[in-house]
Formats: sequence, structure tokens, C-alpha cells
Amino acid sequence: MDYTVFYYTYSTISQTLAGAFGFLAALVLFQMQYLLSKRESMFRGFGDARMKANDSSHHDPERAQRLNQQIQEYLETEERKLSSAREGLPRSLKWTACTIAACLVFMPMTCEGMPLGHPLVAWVFLLPTVAAAILTLRIYLVLVLTVMAPTKFPPEQG
Repeated sequence: MDYTVFYYTYSTISQTLAGAFGFLAALVLFQMQYLLSKRESMFRGFGDARMKANDSSHHDPERAQRLNQQIQEYLETEERKLSSAREGLPRSLKWTACTIAACLVFMPMTCEGMPLGHPLVAWVFLLPTVAAAILTLRIYLVLVLTVMAPTKFPPEQG
């Protein structure tokens, strides 16, 4: 049996996860920075909008209440996105590190001259590693979709 297939598979898994995690980290960190700066500017703008709505509340108190409710819902949604990114990035790092470590440990163990170099043992090592890599990529996907999901905020104008 040709054991280079196992070497190439472990090597490809390690390189793919390392590159994908680097991209994921950059994407999530830039999105977090964007959300934080957007939230700061919105706090300033919302403060003015709330004051204006509350000043005109004697004319239309329901409108002021709706605007305050929309602002609160929007900020809660943004906070959930930030919280998800804060929790998801370390979890994806752990899965990435463990999967790459498994690749580095199992790669030399599947060599033909090693005591565990039997083809069945090589496959037993490879299949859980591939499954862990697929699960890691799924964690990446969920994190990206959560952080990059658009937040709808249609404040009433006028």
C-alpha cells in the first residue's frame, strides 16, 4: 500500500485549517471592530434621536416608544453578534489546534516501518481526523454566518 496518500491528506488538512483559521480570525476581528465602532457612533446618533423623539413625545408618544423599542432591539442584536464572535473564535481555535495536532501526531505513525503502520490502523487514524476537520470547518461557517448576518434597522423617519 502507498502511504503517501496519508501523508498528503494529513498535510492538506493541516494547511487548509491553518489558512482557513487565519482568514476566519481576520474576518471576525475586522467585523467585531466594525460593529464596535458602528455601535459607538449609533449611541451618539441614537441619543439625539431619542431626545428629539422624547421632546416631541407630547405630540406623538407612541412614535417615541416605537423608536426607543427599535433602537433597543437593534442594539441587543448587535450585542449578540459580538458575544457570539467572542465565544466562537476561541472555540474554533481549539478545534483547529487539536485537529492540526492530530495530523502531526498521526502522520508519522502511519509510516510503513512503524509498529502501527498497518493499513487498517492508518485508516483508523485518518477517518476521525477528517471528521474533526469537517466539524472544524462547520464551526467556521456558523461563526462567519452569525457575525456577518445583516442587522435590519428601519427607524421611522418623519
